[in-house]
Amino acid sequence: MSERVWIFLIVATAVVVVVFLLRKQLKTLLFKGGGIEAGLDTHGPLASTDATPNRQASVNISGNKLIGKRQGIEVTRTDVNVSDNKLKGEDQEIIVGPDNPQPH
Repeated sequence: MSERVWIFLIVATAVVVVVFLLRKQLKTLLFKGGGIEAGLDTHGPLASTDATPNRQASVNISGNKLIGKRQGIEVTRTDVNVSDNKLKGEDQEIIVGPDNPQPH
């Protein structure tokens, strides 16, 4: 086969692979013959919000019983879910703070 045929086959294979990998993100794909015109439309970017209700927390603090004096739980992590804890006594606390910077 000639060199042009090999180049065409390689390019065609690359296009097919890219279209296959991006098939869920593509809205329309258009090829026209003759002058070789091609078009591609994708879905718009998803709206990003700070509060994502479907996202699960990275840490769950749940079902703890702090009974007595000066007891506490401290978590330095973002995206923490605190629920269903029982605190009874003096100076009981659950502290949730931002991530600690990683030491180098």
